[in-house]
Amino acid sequence: MASHSLETVLNNHTRAIQVRRKFVSRHHRTVSLTFHLEDSLLPYKNYDWTLVSGTCCENVIGYIPIPVGVVGPVIIDDQTYFIPMATTEGALIASTNRGCKAIDLSGGATTFLTDDGMTRGPCVRFSTLERVVNANKWLQSSPGQSAMKKAFDSSSRFARLQSIKTCIAGNSLYIRFKASTGDAMGMNMVCKGVECALSYMAGKADFSDMRIISVSGNYCTDKKPSALSWIEGRGKSVVAEALIPPKVVRDILKTDVDSLVNINISKNLVGSALAGSIGGFNTHAANIVSATFLATGQDVAQVVESANCITLMENVHGSLHITVSMPSLEVGTIGGGTVLKPQSIMLDMLGVHGPHQSNPGENAGRLARIIAAATLAGELSTCSALAAGHLITLFYVTLCVYRTCIHPLSKFPGPFISSVSYLPYLWKNCIRGIWVRDISTLHRKYGSIVRIGPNHLSIDGALAWPGVFAHRPGKPEYSKQKNFYGPEGEFSMIGAPFNMHRYQRRKLSRAFSESALTHHESVISQHVDELMQQMMVFCSQNQSVNIVEWLKFAIFDIIGDLTFSESLQCINKGEYHPLAAMMSTAIRGHSLRRVFLDLPIPDIPACILNNLPFFKKFVKIQDWAWEKASARIKSGLVGKNDHADFLDYLLENTPEDDHVMTEREILANSFLFFLAGSDTTATALSGLFFYLGQNRQVYDTLLEELREKFPTESDINAHSCASLPFLSACIEETLRLYPPSPEMPPRISPGDVIEGHDIPSGVGSRSLVPLFISRT
Repeated sequence: MASHSLETVLNNHTRAIQVRRKFVSRHHRTVSLTFHLEDSLLPYKNYDWTLVSGTCCENVIGYIPIPVGVVGPVIIDDQTYFIPMATTEGALIASTNRGCKAIDLSGGATTFLTDDGMTRGPCVRFSTLERVVNANKWLQSSPGQSAMKKAFDSSSRFARLQSIKTCIAGNSLYIRFKASTGDAMGMNMVCKGVECALSYMAGKADFSDMRIISVSGNYCTDKKPSALSWIEGRGKSVVAEALIPPKVVRDILKTDVDSLVNINISKNLVGSALAGSIGGFNTHAANIVSATFLATGQDVAQVVESANCITLMENVHGSLHITVSMPSLEVGTIGGGTVLKPQSIMLDMLGVHGPHQSNPGENAGRLARIIAAATLAGELSTCSALAAGHLITLFYVTLCVYRTCIHPLSKFPGPFISSVSYLPYLWKNCIRGIWVRDISTLHRKYGSIVRIGPNHLSIDGALAWPGVFAHRPGKPEYSKQKNFYGPEGEFSMIGAPFNMHRYQRRKLSRAFSESALTHHESVISQHVDELMQQMMVFCSQNQSVNIVEWLKFAIFDIIGDLTFSESLQCINKGEYHPLAAMMSTAIRGHSLRRVFLDLPIPDIPACILNNLPFFKKFVKIQDWAWEKASARIKSGLVGKNDHADFLDYLLENTPEDDHVMTEREILANSFLFFLAGSDTTATALSGLFFYLGQNRQVYDTLLEELREKFPTESDINAHSCASLPFLSACIEETLRLYPPSPEMPPRISPGDVIEGHDIPSGVGSRSLVPLFISRT
């Protein structure tokens, strides 16, 4: 069954989308990239898909919600409007709204529609240049123009041919048709008219030898910047103006008239001319045009031409006269995205939804004039901010107000600074490492749910374990933050989404089963014996020992052997393997890298960070682990080694397995084994030895249990070590007091309710760190 036919076959749009998402998520050629789509945060429910199917989109998998704001009130041609704008660009609404306020206080904006005509430019070809010239002459003649107009106009009730412009290139003739299209943007309407006109030309105008190369030969300049559209116009050609008194410039825009005139000349005119711009003699017209296009269901690709704009300012008797000229605004109020309910509501808000009942084209023309006035406001405000030198300040003040008063998380308690900036959390957690101490104070002060960042919450463990981290049948998963464990982390068990985590855990659990531990026993015993031999040497020489360092030597050797069947030989050499020596610095560097996961522009600083020495060490360890794992994968010696290492269990496939782990998953998990298994185990053992050294009574009790259980060295084995209750209690108490991994990985809310509180979709949720949970 073809994917695009699911809606027709199933007769259920929502079910069709669910099936398509599942298919894409599990496709064998892309599963490593698309596995998360099926249960992702991309919404698809509660939407009228009947308006979309066959009209706006095919192969639907969901929709993208975009915030919509309004600017205004503002007077435009003696009518007051609130103008909707859909955008994700911070401060755009606030800035444009300031421009609207200045224009409104000045009496409003005046707009004019100077031209209205959509174009299409087909390419036709003849066998000789003479025939091209003859066709061109006929098209320019009165009989030719009249005949073509009659044929063109017959295609629609609203399409009316206005002019024909031609251009010859060799044996090809390019014909630019321009026509009015009522309240439609008109691309489809003009195409139909062109087809009728060309059919007449070939069939009844003695040009049967004409060959149509393309109904669009790019001479119409559709969705492309061009001097032709800039000079002659395409769609609606609109001009707008406002006269801003000096008091409004000073009080609202915080600058003066001459400064605005000067910056407009230097930036919008001279700067754009030096850049060779076509239609770009403005500050940021495309921002306003694209935001209004998105809100009102316009073809966003047409912003390429529609944002053509020249902004002019001059001092007229002390007041600022500002104009924008936009020769190619391509908009409509019927068809396309305007049929969708949210977009039609926005058009209703402007009073231009649908066709005008008595004057076709009036609604589309008015929409174009409103967009031009909004562009005027945006240009005025941004130029003022640049002239006053406070554009950045305006952005951050607006952002702070939004985050503290309007943001969906503004209802949650927490420190003020944390509501407006991620820096306190990132500084204390990723750089200084003291967050585990501070979080307890915050929860005691603010309660079980605390806002720790603009888009982040810390949730008490009693609520977070069942509500966030646990598997919740029938409910969407709180997804794991992408790249938290590195670029490939989402393919390892700790970073994988639920479906992948489930089968990976099933496979990995075999490596820690009772029978597997029996296989591992010889490896562990060998390295422990080597460690004890070294300790005996130190004791015989009455030397002090850095037990933390030697514990790390032993753990690195054991983990290397269990993961790759290859010891790192740290104990025998009495020093770190070169890569093991990098571990602490590498982990610290990786923690610093996480700072940029929560910043608005993560890619640029991350690119810089990836080239710094401490992060290169992390990558070097990762590459080494992958190289070792790749060699093991290629050997394929499952069960043929002296002992079964961890990779044997990942490579082995049993009848119960419903999924074969990809090489990418195996590599990611091999690195996880080496990194997490070595560092966390060594840290926990160091803590155990420290606390035993601090408490003589516990030390003596443990010693008594061990000597009673193991009269001789040969009595020590995996089975007997499993029944040491006091040792187990000591280990668990160490993990409570000194957890080797004190930070819980963040989860992203799918949109949920916890303890009666709505947790919006996309919010980062962090549980209390284990150190605090275990001590409360």
